Amino acid sequence: MFKFIVTSFVTACFTTVCAQHTLVVPKTTVQMFPYLTKENTYVYVDSCFTPVLKDTFSYATPFYKSGYAFVANSEQESALIDSQGKLIEPYTESMLKLEEVNGLTILIKETGYEKKLPFWKWDWNIMSTHIKKTAAFVHIQARILESNQSLFNKKVRDGENDHNFSFYPLDDRHVVWNGDLYKTENKSFRKLNSKIDETLDSGRYIKTSNQKFDIWNTKNKQPLLSHLTGRTSLSVTIRDEEVVLDSINQDRYAPTIPKILYDERSGQAYLFPQYDKAFPTNIIFKNQEQEDFLKETKLIYSVNNSPYFILGKFNYDHTIWAYDWRYLDDKGNFLEEIPVQDFFITDQLGNILWPSTTIILDDCSIEENWHFHKIRYIQETKDLFIISLKHKIENLNKKGLWNRDAQYWELEHSYSEIIVLDVQRETVCATARNRWGIYPIQQ
Repeated sequence: MFKFIVTSFVTACFTTVCAQHTLVVPKTTVQMFPYLTKENTYVYVDSCFTPVLKDTFSYATPFYKSGYAFVANSEQESALIDSQGKLIEPYTESMLKLEEVNGLTILIKETGYEKKLPFWKWDWNIMSTHIKKTAAFVHIQARILESNQSLFNKKVRDGENDHNFSFYPLDDRHVVWNGDLYKTENKSFRKLNSKIDETLDSGRYIKTSNQKFDIWNTKNKQPLLSHLTGRTSLSVTIRDEEVVLDSINQDRYAPTIPKILYDERSGQAYLFPQYDKAFPTNIIFKNQEQEDFLKETKLIYSVNNSPYFILGKFNYDHTIWAYDWRYLDDKGNFLEEIPVQDFFITDQLGNILWPSTTIILDDCSIEENWHFHKIRYIQETKDLFIISLKHKIENLNKKGLWNRDAQYWELEHSYSEIIVLDVQRETVCATARNRWGIYPIQQ
């Protein structure tokens, strides 16, 4: 079951999540939940509202899957506890974060402090007599709780930290972090490779060296494809004539990995997002319209886990940014449709280009004088989409939450904003004219 909070103030919405969602069962093995008492403190209770831990807290989070939770004391210091209430990380003013990857729990701790600088690094203000002799620094530490292995321990000047703590699992034994490949074994990280710029599915990843790209996977000691180069065009054969499709997949900002990777030795091209199959060079059409469509195509992507490619031609007749779509299979057959659902093409702002809104729902689902504007998919859900509508005459916008599987509005399209708060705890915040409430969503 999904629950959605509708409120007129985002800050109030966040407070309501903590206070009201004690009945939302988090996906964890620990069956206790934070409950806000009349004294404005939190206790952990079971499903019958019976206190489980003796301590009270000024703030408390649901338990993570790994069995840990963050709490705070009356001084607003944070700590990490386990399911027995034991302090794993003592109360501190430092910022604490938790990441879970491949069955391991990584605690990240950031401690700010002022450091005295040597005189040649003092900040001299020529407009006054003031001299800044210190600078703000951050001590960043990260360790695996299950083995106490230190992954990171560095003091950096505030604002100059170039490390991130986003972990990308390739499979259940390998993870990419900060451009390095690690194997998770014995409750620890063991570094295997470096200079990794992109993670793909099926345990594959892309390494970059001197503007050349290699595609590897975790099972082989040699690359699957090597010395690939980036391109912005594709060459295809139409009725024994070579046709160059130039300016394909152009972005406002160049991606780290080009969206077309070309193997000069085989003459084959591999396309974003998964680079998992060669684009056909000989195209088979049924009519002239299909041939014309291909020649005007500006966007070509490989459809994940399928033998298909998707072709997008920008439609200048639309009142909104939109594409017309056709498809190819890996044999070069031109197709009008494909049996694919859970594949999405997004722009650089995260709005869905394909499938188009009319594929998700039809025009009969909205009122007259309104048209579909933008659409976003709520990741990790089954079939939930935030649909943005725009008035054809007046400068009005509104949003709703659409269930594609059930074909109905979970939240009617009357809200000015819908914000995903926490997918794992199944909460979404929406704003609409000073009213709010909690809505159960069947999932």
